[in-house]
Amino acid sequence: MSLRGYETVNDLRRAFGFPAILPPLLVLGTVACNSERADQLAARQVAEAYAAAWRANDSAAVMATLTDDAVLLPFGVPPVEGTDAIRRFWWPPAGPATTVTRFDDTIAEVKVSGDLAIVRGRADVAFTWVDERRTRQATSRTTYLMVLSRPPDGAWGIWRRMWAPLPD
Repeated sequence: MSLRGYETVNDLRRAFGFPAILPPLLVLGTVACNSERADQLAARQVAEAYAAAWRANDSAAVMATLTDDAVLLPFGVPPVEGTDAIRRFWWPPAGPATTVTRFDDTIAEVKVSGDLAIVRGRADVAFTWVDERRTRQATSRTTYLMVLSRPPDGAWGIWRRMWAPLPD
């Protein structure tokens, strides 16, 4: 079959002066670009799963988005290191039951470099809890930065998460 008058791809290369290496480089560049997009999408999906888990008030699903060596860096308090400490921080055994009533997450940026990804965004959260038989409610508007890591098994997870309040 002819390629519009050219018998082979090599005839096309010679006719237009393309070096023989150019098409393989284009293919490698396309593969690398597709791989980076796939990694960005996977990192975004972890961030979206994290927000969805909070909206569902599903502590197990929230924890499933974290790596085993995750660290939280909340504004104004010391780092919270490891999944046991994170679980106690977010769901203290003696604390009141808290219900998330809204978790709006806006992802502003996703960058990937090797086995690390950075997700930057903003979260607007509303929640309620019962205190002395009264239902209380609060809201939180924050900016956040998450660093995700990809272990050898290839599943991205939140490795570090930090947030700070936004002014009203």
